Amino acid sequence: MGVRSAFLFSGSQLGSAFSGLIAAGIESGMNGVRGLESWRWIFIIEGSATVFIAICAAFILPDWPSNTRWLSPTERAVAEWRLIADAGQVDEDDGRWSYGFKRALADWRLYVFALTFLCIQVSSATSNFFPSVVQTLGFNRVNTLLLTVPPYIVALLISIGNNWSADRLQNSSFHIIWPLALAIVGFVIAAASLNTGARYFAMIAMVAGGHGSNAVLLAWVQKTMLRPRIKRASAVAFVNAVGNLSQVSQLFVPTFMDSQVRKFPTNMLPQS
Repeated sequence: MGVRSAFLFSGSQLGSAFSGLIAAGIESGMNGVRGLESWRWIFIIEGSATVFIAICAAFILPDWPSNTRWLSPTERAVAEWRLIADAGQVDEDDGRWSYGFKRALADWRLYVFALTFLCIQVSSATSNFFPSVVQTLGFNRVNTLLLTVPPYIVALLISIGNNWSADRLQNSSFHIIWPLALAIVGFVIAAASLNTGARYFAMIAMVAGGHGSNAVLLAWVQKTMLRPRIKRASAVAFVNAVGNLSQVSQLFVPTFMDSQVRKFPTNMLPQS
């Protein structure tokens, strides 16, 4: 389950990597086209792609085999049978979200998972302003955008490898701890060093570490709160919602002002 979750999260990491490449191309070749600045074209092009894919996904992505419209009745039955065979039992619930939510909230483990995921998301929140972080290295805009790509590729590889190892060894806790330790190392180096190479290594470490354990934690939630399925779905939704509260913490992190271009310990230490 961890590897499948990692491939799901890989969409975010690949999107961040390719958005850097696309932004670099737009910055170098489309500034002033039709009277629009390059940053406006970034929003237009990348935003249009997002809207198009979202509309298509609403019709293509299945919700559950039993109500997937583009499957035949036989295919639905086979898919349902495979789920039952894999689980070893039939889910017995009334399907109401309120029922699942109450069951999930009554389980103390939900709050441990939610707090852990919140900490993970705080460490990965650097992605919100990562181009600004890379810009502190002193390169021009195009090179800065290109330099945002490798950290996400490394994060993708670490995430898939880490989840594969977690599934194989049947150990989730260690595979959550070590990526976070890597992220802490990155934040500390970024706060303590002015060396360009060391700072870029730190940026790779903070992104790779911050994204390396997301899927492990969510897979752990699903494996721990396995039945009934409506409880499992509610638990994952709750953990995700609490994790997204990490974005609030960024309001209290000092912004990257011009006076902090070469040194920003106050930005890195709170996240570490």
